[in-house]
Amino acid sequence: MAQTSGIIKDQDFLNWTNAWSESEFSKSGFAHLFAQKQEGVQFSDESMFDIVSTIGLDTIQVRFGLNSDDKENQFQVFMYGIDGLGTRVTPYYGSSPIVSSGELGDTPHEVPDVVAQQWMDLWKKALQEDSVNASSFKTNYGYLRGYGYAMRSVVDTLFPGPDVKANIINVFFGLHQYLGRAADPENPTFTFGLILHSQIVKPGDNQKVLGNDNDESVYYDLSTPCPPTC
Repeated sequence: MAQTSGIIKDQDFLNWTNAWSESEFSKSGFAHLFAQKQEGVQFSDESMFDIVSTIGLDTIQVRFGLNSDDKENQFQVFMYGIDGLGTRVTPYYGSSPIVSSGELGDTPHEVPDVVAQQWMDLWKKALQEDSVNASSFKTNYGYLRGYGYAMRSVVDTLFPGPDVKANIINVFFGLHQYLGRAADPENPTFTFGLILHSQIVKPGDNQKVLGNDNDESVYYDLSTPCPPTC
């Protein structure tokens, strides 16, 4: 089975992301894609440092994929960087799954933002009810292929100061609940989203903490969906 964490081969990335695009037309639910009730994925700090250190980097792209060889976690999340012209300037990086405990509100990290917690709880609820399907990934712009993040904003958020070092980058899954243009409270829209999070280690301290002494946020959700921005 091909490797799905660390640096990913170009052809594997293309195969998996193409498989994800084809999932738009699936007539069945997506329960089998999230058999282990994934609540997110993790990227190593080495992967993130490699990406943000790349000369010419403008935007960090996150893309979705399907790996049918992985029966427990077919849904995959990948990351890479592009320059201001949209040209890829880094390898493709894979991630490792974060498996859910199954309990609402019981995440591996206390979420300080009540909105982010709601998104994550809605995702867990949908997994429990097996209600995740292709419509969970559809927007006014089309079927979601991923999200994009401005490089500077990501760096400032995930690496908030010289006195801390991020050792794990988490990407939590969530469902955004909103009314859209129909404005029908009885039939809200639920759309898949990502919440970036950094576990922080201070020099000389092996304990992982959420944020630093100034209580700076280590969560980030200001992203642009793909499409339309890909």
